[in-house]
Amino acid sequence: METPSDNLGLGTEGTTPVNNLVQLHHTPQIYSLQEARAILPLISKLTRRWHERADKILLSFHYSKDEKKRAELEKIFNKMIDDWAEAIEKLGPTVKGPWLVDFDTGDGNYWCWQYPEEDILHKHSHLGGFQTRRPIQE
Repeated sequence: METPSDNLGLGTEGTTPVNNLVQLHHTPQIYSLQEARAILPLISKLTRRWHERADKILLSFHYSKDEKKRAELEKIFNKMIDDWAEAIEKLGPTVKGPWLVDFDTGDGNYWCWQYPEEDILHKHSHLGGFQTRRPIQE
């Protein structure tokens, strides 16, 4: 089964979806909340498309009893997550997990967005991570 990302050549054997994120080495872009919200519609649209594709793969994985087919579907899923992360990070934000995107504020914090949220409503420190995110006080 060919995916839209097969031509990038990223290996995924022996990995799990959560641990299989592309870690690109780029200088983080600094975002005001307004700047992060301005790019969010594009990120949300791209993420929704990748998420829908990934859901189909996961559904097939769930219902397959063929271990060889399941292994192939897992590889395809992992590659899709990697390719989504690469596409998002090319736009400037930092991918922190499947469907989880952070925008560096430049002051030790991130604006934090997770699909399918409709807006950026949370932030957290660089050290704290997703579990410590709190509502933005505007």
